[in-house]
Amino acid sequence: MVRKKGKGRAVKRARQKFGRHFEEEDIKLAPHSMVIHRGNVDKEIKQLVCDFRKVMEPFTARDLKVTKKNNLKDFISIAGPLHVSHLLMFSQTELGDYFKIARLPRGPTIHFKLIEFSLTNDILSNLKKKHTHQKQFLHQPLLILNGFTQKN
Repeated sequence: MVRKKGKGRAVKRARQKFGRHFEEEDIKLAPHSMVIHRGNVDKEIKQLVCDFRKVMEPFTARDLKVTKKNNLKDFISIAGPLHVSHLLMFSQTELGDYFKIARLPRGPTIHFKLIEFSLTNDILSNLKKKHTHQKQFLHQPLLILNGFTQKN
């Protein structure tokens, strides 16, 4: 008879420290995300991934390490225990840069082709007063769907 694998070391320690229900219910129900890149990408896409993680804070994995050995199944399998609801992936081919949003565990996947983007460093270098503070990333981002037009 095969025995079911138990909880991991981190979960056991957290339950010892904070009790059985160590996460509040509203935090569990909030949409969590993981932002990763797939395949070989250049430095601009890696910086875009870091900037996107910063924008998606407080409910995203900020210090997530993506290695060549990781495959998509690894991220999907860890998403359940971490209450991750969206997987955001950046990839790069000879034809262009792409952005995918996947709803976990079974939800639809949306594909976008990135035509142009600006990094945080580009925007800060063009400002006269370079004023940023870390409190601006404590709340969820506001979704704006107005004014998007396609250039041809």
